[in-house]
Amino acid sequence: MNAPRLGSAFAAWTMVYSSVHCSMQYIRQNEAPGLNSLVASAAASGFVRMRRGVGPATRLALVSGVFTTLLEFVEARPVEDGEIVRPDTRGDGI
Repeated sequence: MNAPRLGSAFAAWTMVYSSVHCSMQYIRQNEAPGLNSLVASAAASGFVRMRRGVGPATRLALVSGVFTTLLEFVEARPVEDGEIVRPDTRGDGI
């Protein structure tokens, strides 16, 4: 019967992630998908793991930050002239 525990942990992580991500967008007045996702992921992982102590929370936040950075790096794709182009995040196809 781990489903309720797993579901509540995922809900808590998602709530913290969304709160930090939206707060960073508001404070910085900038849609920087890489930086906002990196900080939000690390903060959410650290805050959710805080119940187990500062050490495990810090380690998980660092691992989550590195993992998110790798995902952002893989997501960006180079084009012929060497520029890095991010995928369309607005959803309008432009």
